[in-house]
Amino acid sequence: MQPCMQVRQFEGLLSPLLRPSLATLPNCQAAWAALAVEELSRLGVSTFAVAPGSRSSPLALAAASHPRSQLTVAIDERSLGFWALGYSRANPTGLPAAVICSSGTAVANLLPAVVEASQSNIPLLLLTADRPYEMRDTGANQTIDQVKLFGGYCRWTSDIIPPSEQLPGRIVVSTVDTAVRYATASPAPGPVHLNFQFRDPLAPNAAPWQPDKFLQGLEGWQQSAEPYTAILNLAGNPLPGLPTIGGAAAAASGVGPWLDGGSSNSSSMVAAAGNPQLGQLLQLLLNAERGLIVVGEQVDSGGAAATMQLAAALGWPVAADVLSNLRVGGHQLPGAGAHLSSSIGSGNGSSVSQLLMHHFDHVLLGDQQSWWSKLQPDVVLQLGPRVTSKRVNQFMVWCALGSNGSRPATPWLFVSSGPERHDAAHLLACHISMTPQQLLQLVLTAQMQQQQPCLSSLSDGSSNGNGSNHDYQWWQQRQQQRLAQFKSANSIYAQLLCQLDAAAAAQIDASLANMAQLSEMAVARVLSSQIPVGTGLFLGNSMPIRDMDMYSGPGGYSQPLAAVAVAAMAAVPDAAAYVTAAVDSSSSGSNTSAMVASSSSNHAPGFVNSQSPAAQPSGALGMIEGFRQVDEDGVGFSSPTTVNPDERVIGSMPPGGLLSWRSNAGVSTLGPGLRCHNTAVAVPETLVGVPVAANRGASGIDGVLSTAAGFAAGLRRPVTLVVGDLSFLHDVNGLSLLRGGEMSPPLTVVLINNKGGGIFSFLPVADSVGREAFERLWGTPQNVDLEGELTLA
Repeated sequence: MQPCMQVRQFEGLLSPLLRPSLATLPNCQAAWAALAVEELSRLGVSTFAVAPGSRSSPLALAAASHPRSQLTVAIDERSLGFWALGYSRANPTGLPAAVICSSGTAVANLLPAVVEASQSNIPLLLLTADRPYEMRDTGANQTIDQVKLFGGYCRWTSDIIPPSEQLPGRIVVSTVDTAVRYATASPAPGPVHLNFQFRDPLAPNAAPWQPDKFLQGLEGWQQSAEPYTAILNLAGNPLPGLPTIGGAAAAASGVGPWLDGGSSNSSSMVAAAGNPQLGQLLQLLLNAERGLIVVGEQVDSGGAAATMQLAAALGWPVAADVLSNLRVGGHQLPGAGAHLSSSIGSGNGSSVSQLLMHHFDHVLLGDQQSWWSKLQPDVVLQLGPRVTSKRVNQFMVWCALGSNGSRPATPWLFVSSGPERHDAAHLLACHISMTPQQLLQLVLTAQMQQQQPCLSSLSDGSSNGNGSNHDYQWWQQRQQQRLAQFKSANSIYAQLLCQLDAAAAAQIDASLANMAQLSEMAVARVLSSQIPVGTGLFLGNSMPIRDMDMYSGPGGYSQPLAAVAVAAMAAVPDAAAYVTAAVDSSSSGSNTSAMVASSSSNHAPGFVNSQSPAAQPSGALGMIEGFRQVDEDGVGFSSPTTVNPDERVIGSMPPGGLLSWRSNAGVSTLGPGLRCHNTAVAVPETLVGVPVAANRGASGIDGVLSTAAGFAAGLRRPVTLVVGDLSFLHDVNGLSLLRGGEMSPPLTVVLINNKGGGIFSFLPVADSVGREAFERLWGTPQNVDLEGELTLA
């Protein structure tokens, strides 16, 4: 390690002493840029993604010379934008990276990342350089209309006037404050564009200037280390007027039970919630007998943990998406190994891990009328957007539609902290604008209030010896019985779904165990269960995220499959290991190739080869693979994979060999493993799972490598990327970012090579056109030496 890298972390602590005086800077352009970078640093934005360019020189130099800044440099603005997107998505502070680029088409290349950031509510700062206004529309070189170039995808845009010694520098400082406020605003953070106009000189050459007027109003700011404009964000605090969770607070509220004599006391519930609509929500949730929680994308472990605590409190089963942060790399909780029947239905709350379903997509295989009618819930509570499974989405739509009186419609509730509509079927009964933590707070408070007396005569006479104490105990017991009755009904439904889920898991394991060749399904199965705690996972779009959603399973999967075992071992982020595992594949799809490369080593790749003859699928595997649906253009298509179940298996993966247990001491909790909303301590991944992310805002296949590299940098931990061959080729320039940055964590790339656009073979067009036309226009087979590309990385 170079000496400059060893002391850089200490320079940040001394930065107020190391900053040069603004008045001593060589020219007004340099001072203007220095003000912007310094204010960003004070606000906590110290990570800069920089693309080379002339017009952006003042900004690049200011960022590079600031003692607290961390720079990532890349020549491709599109890759750089996605890197910043990945970093901002994973950064635990919720603050964005800032992209610095030159003028012209360099700015236009940021559009794909801006679109994804906007659709996914990811904060992003774009600091673009531009010609001054007198050079616009004059034919000047490298000059385009950059003002509001990104349209409605930006939360806020400012075309900043060129710097001048006659203008107060506080203009740019307050503009930066506003930009960060818009970028991080709850509940809909997103990209913000600051377009900096710069005149010559762009280099740090001396040019006489008078700083007195320029620095007017910044005297106090220069003497402090605080931002110019303080930002106080109270978003995410407990709901106003709602008692906090805890016996003393609930008792002090004076709110009595709202269940009495089999009917809900709506007035008491309104008082408990402080809002009539919240009261109706609580009544619906606590009276449901077949409740189902569907978890979409969750961006933080706190929301995921709150979801499971909510499920345990209600006794509802959880159908979790792969992006829920619940399914990949998680452990069972201590003491959660008891049989399902003994832990569900006891009325004392359910085992958290045993309410979690990994294969609800497979559980739904079957006819809608005869099979789905047996599984229909009476309430669907969806937490978070973007459910990957087409079949799960179809099931929720089917439930919400009902059937002309013969089958009741199921209320479909959607919980999200933002106002965006995620209702493609136009069937949501209620959009609940709150976080899972807030909903958990509501439910637990209401449940505690059910068990407290509302009649003052009971509480006042409980100790006066006149017999009221007996009435009080009788009332308390009655309320507990009523609560247990509702939980018991839900537990029967939960037991049904969870046992079906376990059967599907066993069927998948048995089918994959008979496959001696490498398959996309097996890669997803093993990687998901063997990813170590303390790492992260990023998924490419198209087939990787769909395979991981359908086939990822709980920890400890140990089916004997040598080729996948090699891939799983390679996915362990180890700076001393660099492995390439590959299986020759043909355009027929009988084989799949997986290449694994780590960005943290220069070791030569290894090579593993396994081939087996193709045969028609049979039994359970044919059923499982035959229903691998995709939702491209909303169309599903089934295509069985050819396997030979009689092929001899080779090798074995030790059960749980790559998993470790980690606990966080001193976590402030609202229940087992659940952090308080305002604490910064991460939820232990033994309760939930490792962070999993994907670019699902616009679901593009570009920029995946770059986003994953930024995701690892923002997460500050090793990350495994699973990506398809075409998506990999779309972002080959992103390979330059795999080794970039100071002390960046390693990124392991698992490349699934199915020789082109394999996902299109599931669509009806595959049978509607000739083979030659399909391969040319949709299949697009590639003959690139992908192993060589990874070796060069």
